[in-house]
Amino acid sequence: MQTRSSDESGMDSLDERLAELLRAAAPFEIDPFQKRRVLARLERASQRKAGGGRWLRPAVIGTLLMSGPATAALEGRYVVRSSELLDALPK
Repeated sequence: MQTRSSDESGMDSLDERLAELLRAAAPFEIDPFQKRRVLARLERASQRKAGGGRWLRPAVIGTLLMSGPATAALEGRYVVRSSELLDALPK
């Protein structure tokens, strides 16, 4: 194998150093079980999320459904009181 100098190949010193680093690096090896590990982690995460949140969504929906009419009733009282106060003001 012949080695070229930086003058012959047109590479500067930075390119030379980069080429040396790439040659010295270990070849990339694909782990055959990596995909399976990622899929297993995703399955576990989805099972944890689904198992713990079964009661949370209905509780939130129920709270919102019950708080809506209660808020409207309170708001109606405040509107009536404020309109009475406005009517009592001298014009």
